[in-house]
Amino acid sequence: MFLGDESGLDILREVKSNLPSVKVIVYSMFAKPGIVSLALEGGADAFVLKSAPESELFTAIKTVLGGETYVQQTLVSPLFTYRTIFDGLTRQEQVVLKKLIERKSRSQIA
Repeated sequence: MFLGDESGLDILREVKSNLPSVKVIVYSMFAKPGIVSLALEGGADAFVLKSAPESELFTAIKTVLGGETYVQQTLVSPLFTYRTIFDGLTRQEQVVLKKLIERKSRSQIA
């Protein structure tokens, strides 16, 4: 799928807002805690890295089908550290940081 100007996070939010019952597993090559956090805030039901063993993806699928949220274990600790730092920012700083993580252009950030 060609995303054009939209990021995968934009597509995620759109899917979840239009079809909230659809289960979404983010399967990404990006391991940054900010990306994981934004994906979960956007409605992702699971987050797994493409570099993870195949069994990790299967575990995520089973967990999501069971009605629970899943985050690859190696991403959990950095996610908590990120949340602590992120929560220390002002509201405007949080907005700018989110847009930077989403790879928005300078004009979109402004």
